[in-house]
Amino acid sequence: LAFPALAFAYSAGAPANMCSSPPGTPGHGSEFQDGTGGYSIVVKDADGAAVTEVTPGQAYTVEVTGASFKGGLIHASGGTLAAGTDAKMTGACVTHASSAAK
Repeated sequence: LAFPALAFAYSAGAPANMCSSPPGTPGHGSEFQDGTGGYSIVVKDADGAAVTEVTPGQAYTVEVTGASFKGGLIHASGGTLAAGTDAKMTGACVTHASSAAK
């Protein structure tokens, strides 16, 4: 006899309470994890060049690469975010807008 683990999914994006400062605890049965998880996050300037420092008032693109994934959450501790393709704003965070592979 086996019992599956309980998990909650947010196919339309993370709930707004995840965007508090500091961010809330994930509500789908897992905790925050350290490390990259096999993904790379690169911040690029308006010319598409990778940057390691940002300047207030400038626009940047955040690029996530690696295996496909279905959801995520980006929380900036300062500045303003704007949602891109298949993403939406929830509070001051950007999260996935659907459970489709990204």
